[in-house]
Amino acid sequence: MITKPSCTIRTDHEYSRSATVDGVDVPLDTNGVGQVTLNDIGPHAVIATVSDVSGSDTASATVYVRDPNDTAAPIVDITSPQTDITVTAKMDITGLVNHANLRST
Repeated sequence: MITKPSCTIRTDHEYSRSATVDGVDVPLDTNGVGQVTLNDIGPHAVIATVSDVSGSDTASATVYVRDPNDTAAPIVDITSPQTDITVTAKMDITGLVNHANLRST
């Protein structure tokens, strides 16, 4: 006789969850949702942690707030291929991008 494996998942044990932005605690509601308003331009470190009797796990991300007053487009200069050539096959396109607030990922 072959029986199907089964398991029971318990969710009645205690657990905790927390979140921070730039090292400052973010209050979480009963669903684990928090809200923050980021007014400072630049990168912000976001860390979320959940813990229970089995251990804990942490996730992190960086959120970047751009300057809303920066409306200038970046300057793009394609350096290859040359101007006015006919492209007949796959080829690399290279160039430069410049902007005072350019951010690389």
